[in-house]
Amino acid sequence: MICIYIVSIFFSFTPLFEGANIRLTYSYSIEENEEGNIFFGNIRDAVFTNAGKVILLPSSEQSIFVYNNEGKLVQKLGNEGRGPGELMVPMSIASNNTGDFIVTDIGNAKISIWNNNGDLISEMSTPDNAHTYAQSRSFQSNSSDLFYWTISPDPSSGFDKIRIHKIDTCLEDAELYFSINENSENEMYEFISGWGTWDVSENGDIITVGKTPDYHLYKFDVIDNTLEQFGNPFDPVVRTQKENEIRIENAKRISSQAASMLSNSNDEKPVFQNIEIDEKNFIWAHRSKVYGEAEEIDIYSIEGEFITTVTLPQSEDEYRLMDIRNNEVLFRVIRDDGRHSLVVYEIDYSG
Repeated sequence: MICIYIVSIFFSFTPLFEGANIRLTYSYSIEENEEGNIFFGNIRDAVFTNAGKVILLPSSEQSIFVYNNEGKLVQKLGNEGRGPGELMVPMSIASNNTGDFIVTDIGNAKISIWNNNGDLISEMSTPDNAHTYAQSRSFQSNSSDLFYWTISPDPSSGFDKIRIHKIDTCLEDAELYFSINENSENEMYEFISGWGTWDVSENGDIITVGKTPDYHLYKFDVIDNTLEQFGNPFDPVVRTQKENEIRIENAKRISSQAASMLSNSNDEKPVFQNIEIDEKNFIWAHRSKVYGEAEEIDIYSIEGEFITTVTLPQSEDEYRLMDIRNNEVLFRVIRDDGRHSLVVYEIDYSG
């Protein structure tokens, strides 16, 4: 099974981005449509399906939006509620090789599984009463048909705990697959951030990041229980005053509490916007950028060898790498006015 993240980006510049060996060419975008009364609010998560569709979770509605490969809305799934197929706060989504996709609903503390036609297959409760801190959890997957789901740590525990469950949709079962920073492991892996980004390689290795200011990537071999460090070092990135003002204004659209939390937060950005592993088993590490400068994505082999850096044009918009599938890559972009959108690029590996 394969977990995927799709995101969006407002496209207003030359549609050709080039790294040393890899080139990205603009394909299409997905944006709000006032005439069609389609509003995203914030895009919580988004993914590709194996059929080339894009599925996104907007904050504006308790529904699942499905788009075709021309950027047109073709389905809306689910309604607000607590019954079968109904949603309260859908947060994370992933899709596998058969076209099924899975959604975690923290409002109902459940996981719902849908097929490629948009039919509800089944639902299951989240493991370990996991809904308590579900707002920062995510799905991932590798080339199998299993989904992987991270459960964020309990802040009261005093350290970052990582617990990843493997979800077998056929058996409707979730079992603990990998965990660190539990009990005696606390000090051993204290440099790993349980709140950070992660992905699963084809053979099941976990790729994750260190806490700020540890600007490295880490690979956990789950079978051999070994840890490798890799990645190019770079300077910490701090938000500018203008950037903080924009973030707080955008947060006010959600709630005064959200804006207050951002006002009191650290100005240093996360190490990485996201990590995704493509179908060539390359690791794409999207680093946080200085406000207004160009986005940079470092690409590594699964062994940790640096391959190239793909650079996007300078922009004041906030980008996030969300998913890679079938030689396509997706970003979410939060524009300077706070609006969210999606963008899709084709990947040319020949460069």
